[in-house]
Amino acid sequence: MLKRDIRLLPTLELKLADLYALLLRHAGKDNADRLWAARQQMRRRGIRILGRSRTAAGFEIKYLCRGYECMLAFDSAAFIQDLASRIGAVSQNRL
Repeated sequence: MLKRDIRLLPTLELKLADLYALLLRHAGKDNADRLWAARQQMRRRGIRILGRSRTAAGFEIKYLCRGYECMLAFDSAAFIQDLASRIGAVSQNRL
């Protein structure tokens, strides 16, 4: 989503398109760093993702933790709201 928006910005007639693109790049880097750290932590704790699926209510993730199969389900609306607040926080910190 961020890459698509970065590609779209130059086609728009915005005065601060370069600044917006820079903020989106920083948000993408921050997200990649957090994902890498989460994966490292999962590896240290012995957690392995078995499968992911999207349902009508949100997302379901099946994982293996220390020999036990578990499932995590979460609401997509709450996820999108949290993502929007994180992107907003990143953009406020960069200004």
